[in-house]
Amino acid sequence: MDNLTNYEMNRCMISFTDALNILEKVESEKLVEFLKIEDSGSDSFFNKARNSWLEYRSAECLLFYNFY
Repeated sequence: MDNLTNYEMNRCMISFTDALNILEKVESEKLVEFLKIEDSGSDSFFNKARNSWLEYRSAECLLFYNFY
């Protein structure tokens, strides 16, 4: 891969992050639907854990962005 500018790297990472966000959302929605059928009380716990994880992921990304 050729050397990329900061702008090019940021655009690539944004596209990659957008794709991961879509995949995570689709898979999470599938799991919530499964939990509603199998154990209706668990979907709220999953949503709480998911939101905590998304907050952590955002904070970690900001940490590394600021570091580099």
